[in-house]
Amino acid sequence: MYRTGRWVQLKETVGVIDMAKVRISEIALNYSRDVSEIDALVEVLLDDSMVTGRGKGKWIDERGQAILSRELEVREASMNIRKMQVLSQARNSRYVYAYDSEEKKRVPVLLPRQLQGRCLNKNIPVEIITDVFGEKSYRCPSKRIF
Repeated sequence: MYRTGRWVQLKETVGVIDMAKVRISEIALNYSRDVSEIDALVEVLLDDSMVTGRGKGKWIDERGQAILSRELEVREASMNIRKMQVLSQARNSRYVYAYDSEEKKRVPVLLPRQLQGRCLNKNIPVEIITDVFGEKSYRCPSKRIF
């Protein structure tokens, strides 16, 4: 009798849970993205149990919505690559100071482990990464670009 009562209680709890589903077109409108872009993300990120329907009539459950929202709200960054001349070593051995000729200033550049201590007075490729807030960070890529 205890098992039966427990099973009935468990069954009722599962039945009460209502998975609110949202159309893929509504998600695209909320994040101001294209439906095809959201559809591609759904195919890659979500399990088949989280998705029902086809095309614009696809429905995403709550778990899938949480995963999609995390993926879509990631800050976008723009990258630019320039050559800069290394001026001096910084106090932290992972960084050097390089001269940015376009902005006419000295900037700290993060170096990969292979280049630490080897690139004084050399021209190195530098990725300038600008985030959504306009802050810039500089780093030398680990693979050779130029």
